[in-house]
Amino acid sequence: MPKSTFHNLPDQRKNEITQAAIDEFSKHSYQEASINRICKNAEMAKGSFYQYFEDKLDLYVHLMSKATDEKMATFGTLIQELSQLDFLSQIEALYMKGIEYAVLKPKYAELAKRFSEERQIDVKNAILKGNTARASAFYEMLIEQAKTKGTIRETVDTRAFAMLISAMNDSVMSYTSEEYGTVDYVRDREAILKFIGLQMDILKKGVDNMTE
Repeated sequence: MPKSTFHNLPDQRKNEITQAAIDEFSKHSYQEASINRICKNAEMAKGSFYQYFEDKLDLYVHLMSKATDEKMATFGTLIQELSQLDFLSQIEALYMKGIEYAVLKPKYAELAKRFSEERQIDVKNAILKGNTARASAFYEMLIEQAKTKGTIRETVDTRAFAMLISAMNDSVMSYTSEEYGTVDYVRDREAILKFIGLQMDILKKGVDNMTE
């Protein structure tokens, strides 16, 4: 994570550096992203970069954590509005909110797309280490609340179900990338919602056709 020298910068300067980095990582893969370009666009000496961050991976982890924090904060606010809905309806609403968020924050959406295509295992693991735990904890909270309300069976394993929901969330990005190449959440909204509807239908009805 950023060094104390970065945190001690004025907010405007921190935002300028962060935006230059988001621009770079939203346009290029981790491997192709250039510290030199980030420094140039942020009007920052390369030596200063290493006063603020350990290396490129340190910066990347910071950006992805920031993006996750902002998205989870948005979802947290929505959950208060959806407290009367059953669990699967909450998840469906969160998916839709995610599309709206991607439209409002296109660079974050592109950053997420680039990450979903990342092939460097060490880079992938560095990002997932903290962010996956936060997302899982969020879904686990919703699942436990649903159990209390009686809308989910008590016997459902909370952690396993939370991991399944997280994986389904990632699959929406994979689906849109495979279908359309360049993800456009305005153009492809109806198709994405249809795909989400198919996922929700499977969760609601299950797939077993053998149990009597």
